[in-house]
Amino acid sequence: MAEEHKDPIEKRSLSKYLFLLGSVFFAVAFYAMIDEGIVRRSWKGFQREFNKIELKKAEGEYEALQAELKKQDLAREKQLANKSVDALPDDPEKLSVKQLKLKLERAKIARENKEYAALKKELTEKEIILQDALQDKGFTKADQDELYYLWKHDQHQKLDYKPKEKKYWELEKLIEEKSKQVAEAEQGVAAVKKKLAAYDDVVTKWEKAIEKYYAPLDVVQRKIDAIRGRGTEIKQVVVDDLGIVDVVQWGKVDRCMSCHTGVDKKGLEDLEAPFATHPHRDKLLKAHPVEQFGCTTCHWGQGRATQIKGEPFEDNDFVHGFEHHWQQPLLRGDFVQSTCTKCHAKELNLEFAPVAIKGKRLFMEKGCIGCHSVQGFEDYPKAGPSLEKVADKLNPEWIVPWILNPREYDPHTYMPQAPVNEAQAKQIASYLWQSSEKYDRPYGSYPGNGNAETGKQLFTSVGCYGCHSMEDKGATHAPTLDRIMEKTNADWVYNWIQDPKSFHAGARMPSLRLSKQEAADVTAYLLTKGKSAAANESLRAELNDPKNKEAGYLLITQYGCYGCHNIQGTNKLSKLSVDLSGIGKKTTDKLDFGDTDIPNTWQDWVFNKIKSPAIYTHTRGSSMMPKFPLVDDEIHALVVYLKGLRGYTPPTKYVPSEFSERQRKIDKGRRLVRRLNCIGCHAIEGEGGDIAKIFEDPSAAPPNLAGQGAKVQPDWLFTFLKDPSSVRIRPWIDVRMPTFEFSDEDAQTLVEYFAALDNKESIFVTLPKKYDPESIEAGRLLASGQYFSCFSCHIQGSKTPSGPRSMWGPDLTMIPKRIRPDFIPPWVQNPQQFTPGVRMPAFLPEKGMGPPNVLGGDIDKQAEAIRDYMLNLHKTSAPQGNTQ
Repeated sequence: MAEEHKDPIEKRSLSKYLFLLGSVFFAVAFYAMIDEGIVRRSWKGFQREFNKIELKKAEGEYEALQAELKKQDLAREKQLANKSVDALPDDPEKLSVKQLKLKLERAKIARENKEYAALKKELTEKEIILQDALQDKGFTKADQDELYYLWKHDQHQKLDYKPKEKKYWELEKLIEEKSKQVAEAEQGVAAVKKKLAAYDDVVTKWEKAIEKYYAPLDVVQRKIDAIRGRGTEIKQVVVDDLGIVDVVQWGKVDRCMSCHTGVDKKGLEDLEAPFATHPHRDKLLKAHPVEQFGCTTCHWGQGRATQIKGEPFEDNDFVHGFEHHWQQPLLRGDFVQSTCTKCHAKELNLEFAPVAIKGKRLFMEKGCIGCHSVQGFEDYPKAGPSLEKVADKLNPEWIVPWILNPREYDPHTYMPQAPVNEAQAKQIASYLWQSSEKYDRPYGSYPGNGNAETGKQLFTSVGCYGCHSMEDKGATHAPTLDRIMEKTNADWVYNWIQDPKSFHAGARMPSLRLSKQEAADVTAYLLTKGKSAAANESLRAELNDPKNKEAGYLLITQYGCYGCHNIQGTNKLSKLSVDLSGIGKKTTDKLDFGDTDIPNTWQDWVFNKIKSPAIYTHTRGSSMMPKFPLVDDEIHALVVYLKGLRGYTPPTKYVPSEFSERQRKIDKGRRLVRRLNCIGCHAIEGEGGDIAKIFEDPSAAPPNLAGQGAKVQPDWLFTFLKDPSSVRIRPWIDVRMPTFEFSDEDAQTLVEYFAALDNKESIFVTLPKKYDPESIEAGRLLASGQYFSCFSCHIQGSKTPSGPRSMWGPDLTMIPKRIRPDFIPPWVQNPQQFTPGVRMPAFLPEKGMGPPNVLGGDIDKQAEAIRDYMLNLHKTSAPQGNTQ
């Protein structure tokens, strides 16, 4: 018998393999579902957790509100516990909810009577009559409209239309009759409704009172219901015009709020991330709505991602950008402020970006823009003084030590320490010395007739401490003068302090309008500060060596001295170092860390480069960057500012200085104010005014300029800025407002700046042509010693107050030309709202505080009366008995 053929495929069982394969497939599918639904959806977990937190918070809010209402309810009920329903007051605010319900029940019972039922029946009947009358009138009007068409048709067809015309006007009279019937029916309905309202209004009153009681609870309950019914969803914001990668612009997609669900919800400030309300939400998110700006615009991070892989803020954390190849990881700490400079590039004050603004100011004031270009600062002036006439200004023996170590002479100087040796310092000095122009001293030589003690008093009184320091007093905006005679000579000082611009047209120091004798006295005082070193003939020979001059020019061009100083022969040279407009987007692979073990991060590289410019130099490199006298906090501020420089200009609609004319005026004015150091003497926008520290009496210091734009007339301020010597507003103050020799453009810039700060127009102010004599007289009475005694403090022309000078106020006869009329009433009522700390009291701060027998005690009219009187003070007589 032949052997049976066996087919291995048909006869062999594959079930165990199929089971294994199926199991693997099921496991893979199960893993895929878990991975897709849970692992890759970490945002869902955050939303669920947030919903629990918010629900618990809302339920707690409900319970607390319920307890508070019950507490109030019990207090009201206890107070009226012994009174019957009829004896309870009709004021719902005084009743408990139980008493309100009793009142409602009593009102409903009172409504259930035969009269009310009869009125309801009567109302139904009268409404039927009204509807019939309206319908009848409507039918008649329709017949008339049809007839009008037929009438006009026959008339146009030249047919006999008179019968139709006659019928039309008969219907018009009929309609008038039916209108009267409608009106009578309406009156009947209204009369019945009015009677019904006597019952219904009482019921409605108590129903609304009960609704009002439960309304706060209902609001919270609706919130609880909404939270309970809330699911999970991707929350996405698309911003089409605020994204950039190098030269490619694209729309931004942010899904950050999928996890940070509470960021734009009020009242969650006490929670931790990602559930907390955004800090300063009311201001920041109001100005930067999430739906318009997104989140990564300011915070960076990988906005499209929704999965945290690993731990937040650690490697491989996708959503926050802590992934090796992501170039914009989440900004943290002060570095969040760096992105503010993207849209606020020209602003010098930002409430929530103090570190970035500090860095920007340092960048400007320390002279960084002398070597580095930055978008928006193309026209900013040089930080250092002109060196075009140094031979007539500086002592030769002083120059070389200064170049080698500026802070040894002036601990507060902005001048950095250049990486040069003594030989190179001599060569630089040699070029400056030999290329120096002649200074034709307009006031000649110092006559030698100065009195040092008088000069010392003048130095203090006229305001020199507003910019200069001396013996650890005063500001550090300009050079310290403790050792000035080591540096210069009496002839130069004598001419410089009388006319700084005679030495250099771009000099920032203003004129204090010193007389020749005053200049001689101040010079005599400064001659006591330091002593010139003995002449070093060897050094002077080196300074006059032509070879040293040639080498010095090369060094000046190599180290970029001309970036901060005007130097002969360098006015056509371009900036020495790299453009920093895009420094913030430079990646670490493009930064040379040299042989250091500094952490390979952008922040660490920039910080250490500023702190020690030569730190990354090695055998194949060098650094020409000087070492600036900066402390770590200042360097950190610079790093934060530089982080925001990414070479990207947002669309105009995001840039306040572009779309807001007011902001443009403020930005331009702030730059000028800081450059001229107006804050050395005056407090402006809450900064400055430190010169007051040198005076025992604060009233001897220049005034706080808060509210200046709302206070003074623009044309007066323009004239005053152009010529401060034309008027003395506060004759008791010895500090002199300097003459800056403003161009018309600069003066107008300051006028517009102050006006814009107070949201005022910088246009000519027109005074009223006529005034109410009664108002003027009332103002005179209020200003008299009988009431406010204005002239016991204020000057009036040549008349000065009898009190001490420290209590004097400005001359009130200047008001018509100087003060805005609309400023006077609110100033009189409450001066503190304009100038915090001002000595002038608030005479009319609240209603009922004014004299009752003047203008009926109306404080607004009284303030206006004082305004009218002051605007006419030059035409009237001041109250007697309080001036001398």
